Amino acid sequence: MTADDKLLICKKTRKIATDALLKTLRKALKRSRISEKQFRDLWLEELRNNPSLFPNGWYVPPPHGLIVLFATVKNPTRVLYPSMRPKVTWPRSDIYLDKTDGVLAFYASPVDRKSGVIGDMEVMVYLGNDKEIINSLKTCVKINKDVFEFLKAGQKISDIAKFANKLINSKGFVNNILSTNDPQIINIGHTIPITYQNWTNREESITDSDTKNWQNVCNLISKKRIFINEAENFEIRFPLALSIEPRLRLKNRTDLPSAWSHSIIFFDTRGNKEQLFGFDQIYKICGMKYLI
Repeated sequence: MTADDKLLICKKTRKIATDALLKTLRKALKRSRISEKQFRDLWLEELRNNPSLFPNGWYVPPPHGLIVLFATVKNPTRVLYPSMRPKVTWPRSDIYLDKTDGVLAFYASPVDRKSGVIGDMEVMVYLGNDKEIINSLKTCVKINKDVFEFLKAGQKISDIAKFANKLINSKGFVNNILSTNDPQIINIGHTIPITYQNWTNREESITDSDTKNWQNVCNLISKKRIFINEAENFEIRFPLALSIEPRLRLKNRTDLPSAWSHSIIFFDTRGNKEQLFGFDQIYKICGMKYLI
């Protein structure tokens, strides 16, 4: 398997999760009522229909490596948590999708069964028309794109984090994320493991194991990442894939939901740079063409 093959697998794996979310959203929006947990289970079923993926995601907890959070502008609590590890953030059966004012957050952490390459995706959907929320979402996506434009081979990851954090602060936001596995706690994303290296023989034996040992696979992937924080000296090289995933909150505005944006940036073996979002169809069915 070539380095560029691994980048392609990452793209395909992310697309599988995004397409599965699109199908689930279409079903959910036709229902009179659907809870976070019901939505999560439908999405999980769609993902498990694809034999190229392991049956669960690597980011565990939450269960199955999936995040489904339903909030509203008037009650934004569900999308204000800085970490999705605690049980309080897991999908609930008593919180329902609001079709008129809903702020919905989704995350999946699919893993390609053959290679062990991950294809994380995360998207926030807003079903209302509040201008402050729309502007926050636009700003979050714009910051993600600005980080992409700034990125180039040879840069230290710490320089990318400093650029992103300065940009976030200049727009009046803070990055509302807390990573339990990052010694620096706050980061703007991470590398996609083995897109710039290979599994060791021992690591490959773990990824080849059956799903009874799934937690070992999850731990391996989690620890293999390099976080984009202000202390990391790892340099951007090619080939490489890394996620950019700001979760923004307006300073001193605890009454408003946060804004999420997630992309994966790819450097192929020739040094070509590409940014992948892939949410246009989701934005269209949810009335969010302002992000396309």
